[in-house]
Amino acid sequence: MWLPQQPVPIEQALTLRLEVPENVTPELSQVEGVSMYMGTIPLMWQQLSPTEWQATLYLGACTDPKMEWRLTVPLRHELATVPQSVSYLFTSAAN
Repeated sequence: MWLPQQPVPIEQALTLRLEVPENVTPELSQVEGVSMYMGTIPLMWQQLSPTEWQATLYLGACTDPKMEWRLTVPLRHELATVPQSVSYLFTSAAN
C-alpha cells in the first residue's frame, strides 16, 4: 500500500496505490475514523496493471487536529495464501 507522507493532508485529493498478486481484486473499501467517529468514506479502486490499483480519497476536516483513520480493503480471490481483507492505519493533520 502506498499513501502520501503522513500525516496526510485534509480537504484535498489523495492518491492511494495498492499492489496485490495477479487475480486478486480489491473490492469496495471504506475509510473510517478511529480517534473520532466520522462515518465511513467509500473507496473504489481502478486497475492500472494486473497487480496495481489506484483510488482517490478526500478526507474532511474535523475538530480533532490530528485524526487517526483505518482503511479496510476487502480482497476477492481464490488463493489460500492471501487474506480476505487488509487494513491500514494512517493519520491526518489539519492544514
